[in-house]
Amino acid sequence: MNRLMKLSEIKIKPSFSETTPREEKMEECRNNYVTHGEQDRYVVVDHTNTLIDGYIMYLVLKENNV
Repeated sequence: MNRLMKLSEIKIKPSFSETTPREEKMEECRNNYVTHGEQDRYVVVDHTNTLIDGYIMYLVLKENNV
């Protein structure tokens, strides 16, 4: 089920927050977001609003104050 939520509602596990994504992956995601003005991948959370996939998209959205 897809639903909208605020990024501030998403909990980030240490396994994500303690790592730095490769700059190439970040740049690709940034470019896609700027070019198309929308997400090119999902930010996936579990039932407790903990991020389980889409950390790079989450970071790009945060950079853009979405």
